[in-house]
Amino acid sequence: MRIFYQICAAIKSDKFFFRTAKTKLPNNIIDEKAQKEREISYISTVSQVEGINPTEFINYLAKKPYLDVKPGDYLLDISQMINFLPPKPARLLDLGVGSGWTSEIYARCGYEVVGLDISPQMIDIAKDRLSPGLNLAFHVCDFEQSIHFSPFDAVTIYDSLHHSVDEVLTLKQVYSVLKPNGIFLAMEPGKGHSQTEDTKRTVKKYGTTEKDMPFTYIKNILQDVGFKEIKQFIRLRQLALLDLSQPINRQKQKNIFQRLLYETTENGLTSLILAKK
Repeated sequence: MRIFYQICAAIKSDKFFFRTAKTKLPNNIIDEKAQKEREISYISTVSQVEGINPTEFINYLAKKPYLDVKPGDYLLDISQMINFLPPKPARLLDLGVGSGWTSEIYARCGYEVVGLDISPQMIDIAKDRLSPGLNLAFHVCDFEQSIHFSPFDAVTIYDSLHHSVDEVLTLKQVYSVLKPNGIFLAMEPGKGHSQTEDTKRTVKKYGTTEKDMPFTYIKNILQDVGFKEIKQFIRLRQLALLDLSQPINRQKQKNIFQRLLYETTENGLTSLILAKK
């Protein structure tokens, strides 16, 4: 089980990409095919590289996020996103779901949810989360190409857009499946993510695709594809909390918040993004 915790701490995501394409094609086509092959072969590749029993790894993914190093971080993120979802009843599309835990939580909150991922192995795990009373479905889908399950009141992407081969195509698909006045929600790594030491180690070891996704970059794409209203919010899990029963900490807490505000708005720190069609 320790290896699972190490993997989580390294990349905090359901995505690991390893293989390289063997067909002799132009470099851009090779890269795209290789990236998508790595996503599709996710579980078998991770198991092979790490020497993990595939069954054990599947069992771990099936219980995500509750066995992660810091499950509270994941749950706080999703709680924050839920607070921005449209009122129920509403139909929600969840993209890049991995083992499906985000979709399950949305469904348990009363939404009709469709979860998509390019990996058949991951969708097989996600389908084990289905249960009577949940309005929840999972499908294998390359959502950069097309989505055949529209329309939706909301689309969510949690920590997976930065693994996309082409994030512009993904966001075009998001726009196309939303109802008028539908909303898009995303949480993604911000500026500098791809250059951190943890990320560099992850890329070196696993060959993962890691991109920076600061608000200004995503905002420009969202505007180009047609979204009319785009908002940015602090990602609450970034706010360190101090013991306010100690008077000395009260000013420190204010300073921490001011620093977070500055880093989010001026330096491209990770944030919650909301866009309205």
